[in-house]
Amino acid sequence: MTFSMLLKNMILEMSTMRIKELFKPELPDNEKILIDVKSLYRMDELKASGMSFWRL
Repeated sequence: MTFSMLLKNMILEMSTMRIKELFKPELPDNEKILIDVKSLYRMDELKASGMSFWRL
């Protein structure tokens, strides 16, 4: 398995709630921005997270 495949699998296993924990705790959810270039996350999960997001 290549490094990029391993990294992609690790990211896929992260829930949007876990991704939110990677931001500074004092940052409000609506100021957290996730750029989902590969469209790995479901649209309903992204909307429910409260984060701003951009995807291709």
